[in-house]
Amino acid sequence: MAFSDWTLIAPNCLKLRLGPLDQVRDQINAFLLLPSLARENALAAALVDIRDCEPHPIQRAPEVAVFHIAHELRDSSLHFLAIADEGYRKAWWRYMIPSLQALGMRAKLFGSVRRAERWVCHRGLIVREPVRHFVELPEAASEGSS
Repeated sequence: MAFSDWTLIAPNCLKLRLGPLDQVRDQINAFLLLPSLARENALAAALVDIRDCEPHPIQRAPEVAVFHIAHELRDSSLHFLAIADEGYRKAWWRYMIPSLQALGMRAKLFGSVRRAERWVCHRGLIVREPVRHFVELPEAASEGSS
């Protein structure tokens, strides 16, 4: 697997660390695993720590791949995605953030893993399951209040 470490940092938030991947296709494939991980684990937020990866420029990653990742993530249960890349290197994943934001997902790039972790945990804990059923009031109680 492309992820060298993963940790559940909140009930519905996962922190993933990408290993030292030097091929662009391996990095892209790692991001394409996120929607299935989100579905299987009912995740609302994820943090991808990518600081060990080789920073390839956008010219090496096809734009189509970046848009494909964005559309796959849009259809998943993830609402929030943080990418931690210390040094803010000019790499292809920086260009994925605006694509995700344009599709309505909250995505952000961080230079610090700690700040990204706080952001993801806070947002992930806000997301709650919708109400599945309503408690109906007894007939007498609803008539008496009229």
